[in-house]
Amino acid sequence: MPRAHDYREAASWLRHLDARVAHDWARVRLATDPSRIVGGPTRSLIEGSFDAVDVEVARARVELERLARICDRRAEICADFTSDLLRGRPLVTTTGVAGAPPTPPAGRAAP
Repeated sequence: MPRAHDYREAASWLRHLDARVAHDWARVRLATDPSRIVGGPTRSLIEGSFDAVDVEVARARVELERLARICDRRAEICADFTSDLLRGRPLVTTTGVAGAPPTPPAGRAAP
């Protein structure tokens, strides 16, 4: 089962990827500015294509952030579950009485 640390690393990687996508797309746009390369109808066609790609890149970046937030939430759930388990262990070993086990992470609803 993944641990909180694994989800935090995934969230960090997704945010890093988002930053790279933004940076790299900005560099592509700068390097291939249609006004420097061509003119006339070809320029308009290229600019229209770039606008369409801008929209798709923006959608991809929103999705990366959404996935990173999901990983953050899963990290919280895993940390809470681990905490619940650790709190339950001393109770069992010191008193010999076992309480109900904590609800596993898959059974917890996201807020």
